[in-house]
Parts: sequence; structure tokens; C-alpha cells
Amino acid sequence: MPEFSFDRTGMEEPRNDFENVPAGWYDVVISGSELKATKTGGQQMILEMTVTNGEYANRKLWYRINTENKNPEAVRIGMDQLLRLTSAIGVQSFDATEELHGRELAVSVTIKDDPQYGARNDIRGLRAIKRDQEHRCQDIQARRRERNVERAVAKPTPKAKVEPAADVPDDDIPF
Repeated sequence: MPEFSFDRTGMEEPRNDFENVPAGWYDVVISGSELKATKTGGQQMILEMTVTNGEYANRKLWYRINTENKNPEAVRIGMDQLLRLTSAIGVQSFDATEELHGRELAVSVTIKDDPQYGARNDIRGLRAIKRDQEHRCQDIQARRRERNVERAVAKPTPKAKVEPAADVPDDDIPF
């Protein structure tokens, strides 16, 4: 039998990462996505979002969007969700859900009492992340530095002037 020992002395109790986060606004990044069939034969887009800061950093939330459904109202709601999402992340269009990965936004989370699964987090609102003045200035400065580097790379280097040597007589030139 393989030997294995463990001593929990001095260790903190692990946090239950499957508990709901409290209701409120959270900054998140879209960290995964999948298209999945629904029970009624439709299709939904499921976006995995990871909280990026604060006490609940690295916690996962999921946002479900109906993209195909027999009920036209469900599709209309899904299209509204997509409009709010793309507006919040600054995207006009996309061809694959992977293009959304890495995009940041803020989400409003509530706790919904689901009869089948019990209490669970529900994303109810989406908006662009509000940055304070210092972050906006840092973002602007970073973009300016990037543009300056691009300009420096694109600009041809000036040719150096070559001056003739002063002590070479013209008589030694063979032409």
C-alpha cells in the first residue's frame, strides 16, 4: 500500500468556491464559452466569467444567452442580452465566441431562488468597467507610448552625411 501522510496543523479552512457571491456589481473577464443545446431543442451560449478583483477574485459566474429557441420572445431576450454584452465590452460583431475571451466588463449579480437547484447567482446587468481618473490617465499614457513606438519603428532612419577626408589630394583619384 502506498504511504501518504497529511498534517493540517496551521492550515486555514478552505473557502467554498461554490457558494454564491453576494448580490452587487463585480468586475469580470470573460474566461470561457460554449454553445450548448437546450432541453427544448434550441441553443444557448454560456459565457464563463471570472471575478477579477476584491474579496471574490477568481470566482466563476456563468451568463446564459438563448440564441435559438422555439419561443420568439426567448430569442428576442437573448438578442437584447447580446446587444448589452457587446456594448459593455466594446465589440461591434464577432464570428466565434472565443473572440470574447479576455474582454472585461462589470456585471450586476443577484441571487435567484431556483426551485430545481436552490439559490444561485444570476447576472442581471452588464456595463463597461468604470475606471477612475488615475486609471484613465494610465490607459491614455500607455496608448501614447504604443503609438510613439509604432511611429519610431515606421519612421526611416536618416542617412548619415559622409564628409570627404580633408587630407586626401584629388590627384590620386583615377578618373
